[in-house]
Amino acid sequence: MSTERKKRLAFRPSLGGSTLEDRVVLSTTRTGVVAAAALHAAQNQQLVTPQELLQVRNIYAQQFRAAYNDLRNYAFNQIVGAYSDAGLTPRQRLDFTQFSNIMSTIGGALNATALRVSAQYNLLPASDNLTNNFQTSLLSDARRSLVNQLLAIGNSRSATRSETALLNAVKNVINNNAIQNLNKQNAYFRNTNFNAALAGTQNVQSAGVSAAAVRTNATGTSALQQFMLNRAVNQFNNGFGALGSAFNNAALNTVFGGNANNAFDPNGLTGLSSQFNNAATNLGFQLSSALRAVPGLTNQNQIVNNLQTGFFGNGTNPGLVTSLDNAFANNPTFSNLTNSVNGAFNTAYGQLAGSLSNLTGQTLPTVNPITGNFSSLFNSNFNSPTFNGGFNTGFGTGFPGFGTVPSNLNNFNTGFSGLANNFAMSSGFTVPTGTGFTIPTGTGLGTGTGTGLGTGTGTGLGFGTGTGLA
Repeated sequence: MSTERKKRLAFRPSLGGSTLEDRVVLSTTRTGVVAAAALHAAQNQQLVTPQELLQVRNIYAQQFRAAYNDLRNYAFNQIVGAYSDAGLTPRQRLDFTQFSNIMSTIGGALNATALRVSAQYNLLPASDNLTNNFQTSLLSDARRSLVNQLLAIGNSRSATRSETALLNAVKNVINNNAIQNLNKQNAYFRNTNFNAALAGTQNVQSAGVSAAAVRTNATGTSALQQFMLNRAVNQFNNGFGALGSAFNNAALNTVFGGNANNAFDPNGLTGLSSQFNNAATNLGFQLSSALRAVPGLTNQNQIVNNLQTGFFGNGTNPGLVTSLDNAFANNPTFSNLTNSVNGAFNTAYGQLAGSLSNLTGQTLPTVNPITGNFSSLFNSNFNSPTFNGGFNTGFGTGFPGFGTVPSNLNNFNTGFSGLANNFAMSSGFTVPTGTGFTIPTGTGLGTGTGTGLGTGTGTGLGFGTGTGLA
């Protein structure tokens, strides 16, 4: 056998690291042979230039530091506020209940930070391990996870002897976790073969396509930017679909007493309004987080602002809330309400998808946002009814934080909503004051729930199944 033939036989194209949805299925048909040749050519072309990869790496480093800065500042504000609310001097010590309430609130902010960074990691090719390791380092029941290291501060009398000591202890724990995870992020960028990871995602028609043609499309969008924008759009589809599916579940519990055969109870609309406003903000928070990581995208805030208008527009430009409000107008049965809600979400999706398509240059698929298998950005360990009381599953509704919050999770909910709301507002997504569903009493008066997040008082630190703060 010739040396040249041995070399040819030794080559085996690898899809290592590609996620399932990015892989190309090779066949023995002529089409399969062409696809294999195209894949081989693409893997050996420079789909991602070193300059572009450096740009993306710098963006992710910047976004990573911003996420941890926001988390640290939020934690500091909770500690300073607790001292002020309790009337303590900086040299005094918080009692167990005060410390527990702070940690439960910070636990909610940790959960929001995990979602924020995961939304950005999800845009990168072959990033599943990076995402899972990050979530585990923050939220797991491992002794060295960030949540457990924060809890352990309560066992140190020196770390809790004063306001300054507590602030320093929390800062050190958060900073150490940030350093560890930033090192993992840098290792991902060093070790990932972006050309090979992206090769299977390109619409390469022949093995003779030039590197420049593969690297950019007709609009000048690079292969990596195209991939990231597609992922961002898929996140929106998935999140909006999960929210639409969850709405009927939340309505069942709030205005039908948990029984589809019960009569409609308009008094439950106040609670449903507040829940929906928070859930919509959570979706705005997730989309804002993802878009900030896309290189070359300069209209992130316009996209997010259009999302807000699609939800809360009124007058000549009514949004989703107006359509949902109309569904409650005639004291509907649960079956009738479900049909109306499905129609409202489908209509809103068409409008929002068109706007998102125009602003990102992507073509959104035709989907039914109410039915489908919607996945979570949280891995299965942190997306279960037993983790943090089921917060990430929406307490059974299917959308993070959308549902009736148990009293022992009030502080956790405040922490998650507080950090998410602050970030969403900075990106242009704000729930207009007075937004709420109208109680159909014939008077036309709105419930006016506003944008308040609810402070919750809590009674201490709950420990569920040992998977984190509850």
